[in-house]
Amino acid sequence: MRFLEVKDSFISRLNPSTKLIINIVMCILIIKKDLYPTSIYLSIFMIIYMIVGKISFKRFEKMLRPIYVITLISAIIASFFNKDLIFIEPTVKLLLLYTSGILFALTTTSNSTISFFQTLLNPLKYIKFPINSLVLLLDTCLRFIPVVIDEAYRIINLQRIRGLSFFKGSLKTRFYGLKSFVIALFLQIFHMAEKVAQAIHVRQYSNKKPRSKYLKNKFRFIDFILISISLSTLFIVK
Repeated sequence: MRFLEVKDSFISRLNPSTKLIINIVMCILIIKKDLYPTSIYLSIFMIIYMIVGKISFKRFEKMLRPIYVITLISAIIASFFNKDLIFIEPTVKLLLLYTSGILFALTTTSNSTISFFQTLLNPLKYIKFPINSLVLLLDTCLRFIPVVIDEAYRIINLQRIRGLSFFKGSLKTRFYGLKSFVIALFLQIFHMAEKVAQAIHVRQYSNKKPRSKYLKNKFRFIDFILISISLSTLFIVK
């Protein structure tokens, strides 16, 4: 199973809420501010973020591949409606938004993310909102993503061994191949979900008790400094 491995660095040791606030500020700057020179400032910041966070360029580029096709399609569609190359701005903004999400994922563990959301939703317990059930659902979803990706690759490789290809043949052949892939993937997902449910039931998990934490994410002085700097950029950058 291919879970996102987070390297120990200055960025990874920050409080997850600090990184989330920085990410939100970046998204606001991307959407609200002008493309130039905001995109240049953010690009420089993301490069520094990658260096300090010890993110390898090869791994970063591999996670960027899915957005290439989406970016290209959006640029082609926008070019039909904008004849003056105005389509470049939304395309670059889409790429920057996706990149900011990747940087957050590569420097924050799933346990830290779930712990942050549990702390964020903690005030809802006073209105008897099922926080523990929601946290368990989020945790399971995050851990299921790499499992589903691995299972999809396994099914594709098995179908290639049997001589079935999604990229060759007529449209009808590709459709039937895709249909068999989707059905097999969903059946396997339901099977894995049933096994997880049985394991939770056997271990007598109760959602009435709060989720235990091995490591607690505490706010440090550097967290307050970084949050203050990131929020101030909303007013400084024009």
